[in-house]
Amino acid sequence: MTASGHGGNIWRISRQTGLPAADLIDFSANINPLGPPPAVRNMVLCSQVLKHYPDPDYPDFRGAIAGLHSVEARSVAVGAGASELLYSVVRAADVRRALLVAPTFSEYAQAVKSGPGKRDILRVYLQDGEDFRFTDRVQRKLLRKLREGKPDCLFLCRPNSPTGGGVPLAAVDKLTEAAGRTGTCVIVDESFLPFLGCWPSNSAAGLLAEHCNLVVVVSLTKILAVPGLRIGYAVSSPRLIEALLRVQPPWPVSQPAARAARAGLGDRSFLRHSRKWIARRRRELYIRLRSVDGVRVFPSQAPFLLLGLRGALARHKPASGYIRGALSKRGVMVRDCSTYPGLDEQFIRVAVRRRRENILLAEALHQLA
Repeated sequence: MTASGHGGNIWRISRQTGLPAADLIDFSANINPLGPPPAVRNMVLCSQVLKHYPDPDYPDFRGAIAGLHSVEARSVAVGAGASELLYSVVRAADVRRALLVAPTFSEYAQAVKSGPGKRDILRVYLQDGEDFRFTDRVQRKLLRKLREGKPDCLFLCRPNSPTGGGVPLAAVDKLTEAAGRTGTCVIVDESFLPFLGCWPSNSAAGLLAEHCNLVVVVSLTKILAVPGLRIGYAVSSPRLIEALLRVQPPWPVSQPAARAARAGLGDRSFLRHSRKWIARRRRELYIRLRSVDGVRVFPSQAPFLLLGLRGALARHKPASGYIRGALSKRGVMVRDCSTYPGLDEQFIRVAVRRRRENILLAEALHQLA
């Protein structure tokens, strides 16, 4: 498994630039900039947690997730981050042909292609002229592709990465119903949904009672700011969860990670504060970046913004690679989006960070423009 879809390249950039990793400002990784809540830090350091193997069935962790989404514990699986679960679901469902929107998280296609034999990826493209939003046009095209292509799996990302746009719950419902008629599994990645104030009530997990072909995958490493621990979960029908558990390795989540996740989910005040804080910083960053010549900022519900490079910022080819390199020399890391199908060298993505750091990013782009 690669990590190309993630920011996580701070060590490589440190080696390339000669700057200490601690001095780099990482706008490439979409992690809660407030850091983990105290309860999570305390749990990770607890010696009683470190010296024991985890319970292989994770009853407490699975029970907490089940309570969160009002499902049975047998409808929950835990894993080492969303990526491990995505690969496991693809294996469990024997996905050989997948349907996805583009641009979207690169690990979906990589998970499908990691299996043996011929693998097909069908895409419906979001449009620049529609701000890369999930529109009725996109939904109609997905419905047609389901009927005609009969894929094994449809991937949806809400909010979508790297565009930040949402996918309405009504659209997930309609697409999952149609997918049921073609024998298609629908995998909904909600790794950034915990950053929205209405979570978990707005999760597609609420549709599980109506759709047995639905799998909802969530990363907890982002909202809890613990990517080094690797924590995530999947919610689905007991049949699909049982198949997923059969292909997972033993003990996919460490004892500290499982305990930390439970502690973090229990800190409702931290979650509420994080959502409000990030929404304010995102709005401020959006306004700052719109004032930079040659930057087009796309609307976003997520803790990151997709930027289009124009004018002076696009004069060097490839523009995204040049800007990424120029910023890294200033100790600022951004995500080059040229490798996403549906985007090109004129796009980068930046995470929302603290106000001082956001100002430094805007000023650095001003200087390059």
